[in-house]
Amino acid sequence: MAVEMMSEMLENVDFQEFGISSQRYLESGTVMKEEEVEEIRKKDAVLFGAIGDPRVRPGIMERGVILNLRATLDLFANVRPVRSFVTGRELVVFRENTQEFYVGIGGDRSGIERPLGLYGCEGTIGVRLSVRGNMAFDIGIMSEAHLRRFFSRLSIYRGRKITVTDKANAVPNMYSLWRSVAAEVLQRDGFEFTFQYADSVAYDMARNPEKYEVIVAPNLYGDILSDLAAGLFHGLGFAPSANIGDRRPGLFEPVHGSAPDIAGKDIANPFATILAASMLLEYNGHPGLSKAINDCVAECYRSRILTPDAGGKMRSSEVFREFMKKLRGAV
Repeated sequence: MAVEMMSEMLENVDFQEFGISSQRYLESGTVMKEEEVEEIRKKDAVLFGAIGDPRVRPGIMERGVILNLRATLDLFANVRPVRSFVTGRELVVFRENTQEFYVGIGGDRSGIERPLGLYGCEGTIGVRLSVRGNMAFDIGIMSEAHLRRFFSRLSIYRGRKITVTDKANAVPNMYSLWRSVAAEVLQRDGFEFTFQYADSVAYDMARNPEKYEVIVAPNLYGDILSDLAAGLFHGLGFAPSANIGDRRPGLFEPVHGSAPDIAGKDIANPFATILAASMLLEYNGHPGLSKAINDCVAECYRSRILTPDAGGKMRSSEVFREFMKKLRGAV
């Protein structure tokens, strides 16, 4: 639906669809081909659909596709905004996107494994085991140079209230570096900011989400807190995200998963993907069309043009049809 929308609204735009899916993996064992990655790298932008299938062991598609693309394309920042369609208020989770505990380095009693080369590192890691029975571990890594780039991208939120979160009280090595670089870069760039532990942020978000404007989070906590934010602002059916770096292509996607239990029933909420396409358009030089899309989504919400997950009674196709009527009238 989002591709159909952009095809109608834009001139001189070409789309290429890639057949990367759980079904293909189940049939052929192929997650994502190197030539597909190289072809994606040549694009101006990527609109990514949802991923996940209960028939596939957790982590195979996620690591093999979306985490792989984030790392390979150097998309080190993940922007996850949520908006109230009633008050207009926005909360953004600005998430580090390629390091910390998502680097794909871990193992069990048999030793360390790196199922994907998502992180280039050299050296030796020694683990001495003194536990009985099986055990497992995943290693988190942060680098100073990477964090400097990440925090420098916050310049787009100058003038906003910045909250930097972590668990430096429990994981001091990584998050002390995180805090040190954050303080240096944000002070240099003239930001006012505060530090707050992630568990405290979650508590305050649940009680008073309007306290926050921009929450800057490491990879794991950003993943969790952005879902909490979506739950406080209309749900995952309205939660888009942008994966960005210093170069194109950026990758834009709904925050939600694939919901295979409702596949083919014409009841999936189309708005998260539509809003992800809106972020893609803004990032690629179409701010007017992006704003019109956002405004029409808000109008649909207020008019109860919604699928069942959002409290409506309409089918996906019906919602999209009514949305497009509004968009055509707005542009």
